[in-house]
Amino acid sequence: MKKFLLLSIALLAFVLLNTPAKMAASTALRFEISVAPGLLAKPQNGRLFVVMSRNATGEPRTSISDTGMDAPPVLARDVNNFAAGTPAVIDEKAIAFPLEDLAHLPAGDFSVQAVFDSNIDLASVNAPGNLYSRVKRIHLDPAHGESIKIELTEQVPPDQLPADTDYVKYDRIQSNLLTRFHGRPIYLRAGIILPRDFDKDSARRYPLRVQIGGYGTRYTIVQRMMAAGSGFRRTWLADDTPRMVLLQLDGDGPFGDCYQVNSDNNGPYGDAVTQELIPYIEKQFRCVGEPTARVLTGGSTGGWVSLA
Repeated sequence: MKKFLLLSIALLAFVLLNTPAKMAASTALRFEISVAPGLLAKPQNGRLFVVMSRNATGEPRTSISDTGMDAPPVLARDVNNFAAGTPAVIDEKAIAFPLEDLAHLPAGDFSVQAVFDSNIDLASVNAPGNLYSRVKRIHLDPAHGESIKIELTEQVPPDQLPADTDYVKYDRIQSNLLTRFHGRPIYLRAGIILPRDFDKDSARRYPLRVQIGGYGTRYTIVQRMMAAGSGFRRTWLADDTPRMVLLQLDGDGPFGDCYQVNSDNNGPYGDAVTQELIPYIEKQFRCVGEPTARVLTGGSTGGWVSLA
């Protein structure tokens, strides 16, 4: 036992003595982020991101939620009272993923984009009101310290539902339950897919299928589900498919996916869905409105949510 203990101490000492170079890595490379005049009416608190992608096309900000060690590197820090004329710095002290820190960024050419996330109602990086910069193609090398200046010049437009089509509709309601819980207006969004021949018989009433997607699935996925040529569209409009209305729930909220259940942090989302959203949708789209005429489906995380 004593030998084992001595061997363990020796091994730990070896590891500690042979890793200081990595732990002590440092760089003077940093990003200076500023806000273009006129974008913010008053100073705001939020989270500031810098995303660095090897890809020469696209917007790096769309990859902020990517996982895996090959995801584009992301740096982030919280910023208070951010406003035009007061630049904020992102450097090696910022939280990094999947890197240990900025000092361990491999040198190379990157598409760089900054994002300021100040929307407290939706966790999506593309939430209304968030600021972002245009993409810069830059050669970055932590071994050569420099200050990269980036200006936030763009703003995600106010919340607006996508345009309806013949079969796909969108709706949004203010939840009284969630509004009382959070102390500010909170909205529930929904994507709706109508059955074939919905408009031909105004007296017909339909069962409701409530669909919950995988983690973070937005209500707008109904657009892709009913895209021209999709397998879902062919099945949905087939002669032998039972006629029903599909309600796609939204997987985004103040803290990300609310799982459509009541919780101490998110509030009464489960009650809001069952007591406010579902009755509203059933009334708007001529549903039967009885427990025997409702079916609940979900995939991945949505499967667990459907059980809950």
